[in-house]
Amino acid sequence: MQRNYATFVSWKTDDNIMSDLGYSLAWKGEHEKFFRYIASCMKDATKNNDFNKYGEAFVKGFFLCQFGVNLNYYTPYTEQELDHGYSDLYLKPRIGTPHGYIIELKYCKHSSTPAEVKALLEQARVQLPNYINAKHLTTEAQDGNWTLHPIILVFKGWELAEYEVMEKNEKQNVYFYLNKKPSFFGRLFG
Repeated sequence: MQRNYATFVSWKTDDNIMSDLGYSLAWKGEHEKFFRYIASCMKDATKNNDFNKYGEAFVKGFFLCQFGVNLNYYTPYTEQELDHGYSDLYLKPRIGTPHGYIIELKYCKHSSTPAEVKALLEQARVQLPNYINAKHLTTEAQDGNWTLHPIILVFKGWELAEYEVMEKNEKQNVYFYLNKKPSFFGRLFG
């Protein structure tokens, strides 16, 4: 069963691309191409019915499978309990990996309006700061000497509609949003 599971998960990803993007994700902190690539693979590997039946849980499961099968740099967690809620996805770096990720994932149906997408983005913008300030998360990052990258992914059906990153101002020790709208990167792998 494990072999069939691994075959299903990786049949639409190119191992060389995943290896290169995974290395850049872990060692350089370059995340956008990696997440957009997985999103494009998910679109190619699935059917509308998967999204209609399972929604956010399907998207989260697909991403979690890709992390588990294709990335040896992280221990992936879903619904990680933090001080003020549960993060959707948490990529905890293994020893020596300098970049970790906490991802707030939102999903709406493909027929959703732009206003509904924006409302989910705003909801995620409120939730994510609560998670990144969790004491044990900041302690893990400091003790492990790695950088935390908080990211929001909003899916409209199978499309990655919004991609937003919080960056840390080291001098003020605060995070702020960098507005990342879909760009030519969406066409790079889609």
